[in-house]
Amino acid sequence: MTMTGVLSDKPTICDKLDREEMVQGIAWRVRNCTPPFTFGIHGDWGAGKTSFLKQLRFALDGSRDPDDETPSLTLRGRNPPKNVVTVWFEAWRYQNEPVPVVALIHEIRKQIGRWAALNKQAEKLTNVTARAVLGSIDDISKLLRLEAIPFSPSRIQEIGEKYEKENLQEKLGSNSIQEHLDDAVSSVLKNLAGNSARLVVFIDDLDRCSPESAFRLLEGLKIYLGLSRCVFVIGMNQQLVVDSIGACIPASSYPDETTSKSAFAKVRAEAYLEKICTSIERLVPIVPSASLMRAWIQDARLREELEAISEQRLNDAWYLPPNPRRLKALVNQIEQAFKVVVRKDEKFGSGVYVRSLLIIVYVYQFHSELFQRWQFNPSFFTHLREWVGSSDSGPQVWPSYLKCLELPVRQVRMDTQDGSVRFRSEKKFPDPYSSSVFWVAPLLIDNDINEQVVTEVMKALFGSRVR
Repeated sequence: MTMTGVLSDKPTICDKLDREEMVQGIAWRVRNCTPPFTFGIHGDWGAGKTSFLKQLRFALDGSRDPDDETPSLTLRGRNPPKNVVTVWFEAWRYQNEPVPVVALIHEIRKQIGRWAALNKQAEKLTNVTARAVLGSIDDISKLLRLEAIPFSPSRIQEIGEKYEKENLQEKLGSNSIQEHLDDAVSSVLKNLAGNSARLVVFIDDLDRCSPESAFRLLEGLKIYLGLSRCVFVIGMNQQLVVDSIGACIPASSYPDETTSKSAFAKVRAEAYLEKICTSIERLVPIVPSASLMRAWIQDARLREELEAISEQRLNDAWYLPPNPRRLKALVNQIEQAFKVVVRKDEKFGSGVYVRSLLIIVYVYQFHSELFQRWQFNPSFFTHLREWVGSSDSGPQVWPSYLKCLELPVRQVRMDTQDGSVRFRSEKKFPDPYSSSVFWVAPLLIDNDINEQVVTEVMKALFGSRVR
């Protein structure tokens, strides 16, 4: 099945997930908090963190990439303050640096100059003091890089103190590295944007870094960059960052009586992250996901059929993944698949055939191991349907490839007074961003969908590749 994507996964400055109110609220907090301050923006992979950060940055100082779409007129407001300077740092690009914080300091130095040029403030950088302090930031970066900071946080502190003793004591009296950076950044900001100016540094994709790199960067932030005019905004999957920190906690720090080392490491790691991130904001899943899917569908006929499915099902949000990235992938697949089957026969463009197509495309896109079995043996659909419709208390022992998945609903047995047995569906409230949830499960219980109908759609879609 050849698929041509319709929706791009490229981060966007345009709010397409109804999060503008949240962007505006956090922008206000960033402008009005008392630095040093660090915000964490938590969301799973595919939740739209980078887009959210881009929108937040635009709301603060109007920064945008040349190829960005035109953002909402209300995103930044009519008269935004001009005392915020922003810097963007993609952490994963520098994860192989022995000293990630040095790369960050270098980016701050470079992007402040670029910000000044874009905002027609470049002439202020000709000030002798401003040039001197910008140069001194470079000096610190170069000198710190001479001695690659090892992994241990105690060694980071040790080398910082050694650098201060050998370099700053002679040049700047009793000032520390952090104090010197604070003075330098404050001086430049004052020159560029006034006495109340603040620097907002966006750190994206921390959760894509190796555990060691993520931990080294966080240590560098804690030791060197608690600056009086600086606010950090870190985009991350909180659990992945906690796992990275936990993996880096030395075993010698565990109490002897600790029975669960992993649980202890997690508690310590969460406390460590809380110490660095003063406030953690969470990007909630998109609800209802079916409504968003229909808004993204371009084919009017397909959109109408999907609308009918939503009206027939239990709940608008319970048969589609609420993760934006996964939902975009599903939209791309079903748009193209719909065109393929309708060209074969018009009957595939409505009713039970579209519902069957949605199930097929979902399994094809997100559960390749299941689809391979299904493609080889059409009866596998009946097997899936029995699994979805089975009670938790039933006698069946399901294979590992099904036991590793979660169902968003379960069948609960209800014994009636006349001795008959009935079942009702009960929501199980799984993690909405988990990749193990079989979201399309409620559609498989549809009485109109059977193995014969589904196989017919499968053959129309994949031809001879279906047995």
